[in-house]
Amino acid sequence: MALGSIAITGTITGLTGGSRTIAPPVISSTAAVDNVRTIALAGNTNTTIDIPTGAVACIITPPASNTAQLTFKGVAGDTGLRISRSHPTMIALETLTPSVPTTFVLYAQSPGISVEVAFV
Repeated sequence: MALGSIAITGTITGLTGGSRTIAPPVISSTAAVDNVRTIALAGNTNTTIDIPTGAVACIITPPASNTAQLTFKGVAGDTGLRISRSHPTMIALETLTPSVPTTFVLYAQSPGISVEVAFV
């Protein structure tokens, strides 16, 4: 079995009280998947992304130069949540049955955008 983890650390400086370090939240798995895909998103269209069995999180990375709006949805009919058009977005996935998701949807405002989706 592959072990995997994702940890995010942050520091905010220039605060009136000095600085603050954000404790790293960690998402880990004792049965990590190794699945990285480049997904081409058509404009004004929902693109369904299959989630590999056992995935505990995904990181969606658009091109840094992207200017099109991106929306993460649970299903195509959702209004969804606008995510950053140029920075990575991490989503922790439910792992307890019967609520384990098998897909999610990405919507791009403009055509010709490819995003990298990495699952752990």
